[in-house]
Amino acid sequence: MADRHTLEELNNCSREELITIVFMMQGQLVTLNENIERLIEQVRIANSYRFGIHAETLDSIDGQLSFFDEAESCCDLSVPEPAAEKVLPSRRNHKKKRQREMNLKDFPEEILPPYQVSTEELDTFYGAGNWRRMKDETYKRLRHEPES
Repeated sequence: MADRHTLEELNNCSREELITIVFMMQGQLVTLNENIERLIEQVRIANSYRFGIHAETLDSIDGQLSFFDEAESCCDLSVPEPAAEKVLPSRRNHKKKRQREMNLKDFPEEILPPYQVSTEELDTFYGAGNWRRMKDETYKRLRHEPES
Protein backbone atom coordinates (compact mmCIF):
# COMPACT_ATOMS: atom_id res chain seq x y z
CA MET A 1 0.00 0.00 0.00
CA ALA A 2 1.36 3.37 -0.95
CA ASP A 3 2.08 6.12 1.52
CA ARG A 4 -0.55 8.72 2.14
CA HIS A 5 0.16 12.08 0.55
CA THR A 6 -0.76 15.37 2.11
CA LEU A 7 -2.46 18.18 0.23
CA GLU A 8 0.78 20.20 0.09
CA GLU A 9 2.73 17.26 -1.41
CA LEU A 10 0.05 16.76 -4.08
CA ASN A 11 0.11 20.48 -4.92
CA ASN A 12 3.90 20.33 -5.34
CA CYS A 13 3.83 17.18 -7.57
CA SER A 14 4.30 17.42 -11.28
CA ARG A 15 1.69 16.38 -13.80
CA GLU A 16 3.48 13.09 -14.58
CA GLU A 17 3.66 12.14 -10.90
CA LEU A 18 -0.09 12.84 -10.46
CA ILE A 19 -0.89 10.70 -13.53
CA THR A 20 1.25 7.88 -12.08
CA ILE A 21 -0.61 8.11 -8.74
CA VAL A 22 -4.01 8.01 -10.50
CA PHE A 23 -2.96 4.93 -12.54
CA MET A 24 -1.79 3.21 -9.36
CA MET A 25 -5.13 3.99 -7.70
CA GLN A 26 -7.02 2.65 -10.71
CA GLY A 27 -5.03 -0.58 -10.55
CA GLN A 28 -5.75 -0.92 -6.85
CA LEU A 29 -9.46 -0.23 -7.47
CA VAL A 30 -9.66 -2.95 -10.13
CA THR A 31 -7.90 -5.41 -7.80
CA LEU A 32 -10.26 -4.57 -4.94
CA ASN A 33 -13.34 -5.01 -7.18
CA GLU A 34 -12.09 -8.42 -8.35
CA ASN A 35 -11.51 -9.48 -4.75
CA ILE A 36 -15.02 -8.36 -3.76
CA GLU A 37 -16.53 -10.31 -6.67
CA ARG A 38 -14.63 -13.45 -5.61
CA LEU A 39 -15.80 -13.04 -2.01
CA ILE A 40 -19.43 -12.60 -3.11
CA GLU A 41 -19.18 -15.78 -5.17
CA GLN A 42 -17.68 -17.68 -2.24
CA VAL A 43 -20.52 -16.55 0.05
CA ARG A 44 -23.11 -17.58 -2.55
CA ILE A 45 -21.54 -21.04 -2.88
CA ALA A 46 -21.33 -21.43 0.91
CA ASN A 47 -25.01 -20.44 1.29
CA SER A 48 -26.11 -22.83 -1.43
CA TYR A 49 -24.14 -25.60 0.25
CA ARG A 50 -25.60 -24.79 3.67
CA PHE A 51 -29.22 -24.02 2.71
CA GLY A 52 -29.51 -25.79 -0.65
CA ILE A 53 -31.65 -28.77 -1.63
CA HIS A 54 -29.06 -31.33 -0.55
CA ALA A 55 -29.25 -30.02 3.06
CA GLU A 56 -32.80 -31.40 3.33
CA THR A 57 -31.61 -34.94 2.63
CA LEU A 58 -29.08 -34.99 5.47
CA ASP A 59 -29.93 -37.27 8.39
CA SER A 60 -28.73 -34.77 10.94
CA ILE A 61 -26.94 -31.47 10.98
CA ASP A 62 -24.32 -30.99 13.68
CA GLY A 63 -25.58 -28.82 16.49
CA GLN A 64 -29.26 -29.03 15.50
CA LEU A 65 -32.07 -31.16 16.86
CA SER A 66 -34.18 -33.06 14.40
CA PHE A 67 -37.91 -32.60 14.94
CA PHE A 68 -39.03 -34.77 12.06
CA ASP A 69 -37.66 -38.15 13.09
CA GLU A 70 -37.90 -37.72 16.85
CA ALA A 71 -40.51 -40.48 17.21
CA GLU A 72 -38.41 -42.98 15.26
CA SER A 73 -35.27 -42.22 17.24
CA CYS A 74 -36.99 -42.43 20.64
CA CYS A 75 -39.17 -45.50 20.06
CA ASP A 76 -38.48 -48.92 21.55
CA LEU A 77 -38.81 -51.59 18.87
CA SER A 78 -38.99 -54.43 21.40
CA VAL A 79 -42.40 -53.26 22.69
CA PRO A 80 -45.31 -54.63 20.61
CA GLU A 81 -47.59 -52.15 18.91
CA PRO A 82 -51.03 -51.75 20.60
CA ALA A 83 -54.19 -52.87 18.87
CA ALA A 84 -56.22 -50.37 16.89
CA GLU A 85 -59.22 -50.77 19.23
CA LYS A 86 -57.15 -49.47 22.13
CA VAL A 87 -55.65 -46.55 20.26
CA LEU A 88 -58.59 -45.31 18.21
CA PRO A 89 -61.56 -43.82 20.05
CA SER A 90 -64.83 -45.69 19.79
CA ARG A 91 -67.57 -44.26 17.64
CA ARG A 92 -69.84 -41.83 19.39
CA ASN A 93 -73.36 -43.12 19.83
CA HIS A 94 -75.90 -41.15 17.92
CA LYS A 95 -79.04 -39.85 19.52
CA LYS A 96 -81.93 -42.21 19.71
CA LYS A 97 -84.97 -41.58 17.57
CA ARG A 98 -87.61 -39.45 19.21
CA GLN A 99 -85.04 -38.31 21.78
CA ARG A 100 -86.12 -34.67 21.41
CA GLU A 101 -89.74 -35.51 22.09
CA MET A 102 -88.75 -37.50 25.17
CA ASN A 103 -86.67 -34.60 26.48
CA LEU A 104 -89.46 -32.05 25.93
CA LYS A 105 -92.38 -34.14 27.22
CA ASP A 106 -92.41 -32.55 30.71
CA PHE A 107 -92.57 -28.97 29.43
CA PRO A 108 -95.94 -27.24 28.91
CA GLU A 109 -97.22 -27.08 25.34
CA GLU A 110 -98.80 -24.05 23.74
CA ILE A 111 -100.71 -24.80 20.58
CA LEU A 112 -101.10 -21.81 18.28
CA PRO A 113 -104.05 -21.70 15.91
CA PRO A 114 -103.10 -21.97 12.23
CA TYR A 115 -103.09 -18.75 10.27
CA GLN A 116 -105.24 -18.95 7.15
CA VAL A 117 -105.36 -16.51 4.28
CA SER A 118 -108.21 -16.73 1.84
CA THR A 119 -107.65 -17.56 -1.82
CA GLU A 120 -109.14 -14.23 -2.92
CA GLU A 121 -106.67 -12.27 -0.77
CA LEU A 122 -103.75 -14.23 -2.20
CA ASP A 123 -104.95 -13.67 -5.78
CA THR A 124 -105.32 -9.94 -5.25
CA PHE A 125 -101.93 -9.60 -3.59
CA TYR A 126 -99.79 -11.91 -5.80
CA GLY A 127 -101.95 -12.33 -8.87
CA ALA A 128 -103.87 -15.40 -10.00
CA GLY A 129 -101.66 -18.50 -10.23
CA ASN A 130 -98.52 -16.79 -8.87
CA TRP A 131 -98.68 -18.42 -5.45
CA ARG A 132 -98.93 -21.90 -3.97
CA ARG A 133 -99.92 -23.18 -0.58
CA MET A 134 -97.27 -24.95 1.49
CA LYS A 135 -98.21 -28.02 3.48
CA ASP A 136 -98.83 -27.54 7.18
CA GLU A 137 -95.85 -28.14 9.42
CA THR A 138 -95.88 -28.97 13.11
CA TYR A 139 -92.84 -28.23 15.22
CA LYS A 140 -91.92 -27.70 18.84
CA ARG A 141 -89.81 -24.86 20.03
CA LEU A 142 -88.51 -24.37 23.54
CA ARG A 143 -89.01 -20.81 24.64
CA HIS A 144 -86.79 -19.38 27.37
CA GLU A 145 -88.24 -16.58 29.45
CA PRO A 146 -85.70 -15.05 31.84
CA GLU A 147 -86.77 -14.51 35.40
CA SER A 148 -87.96 -10.98 36.08
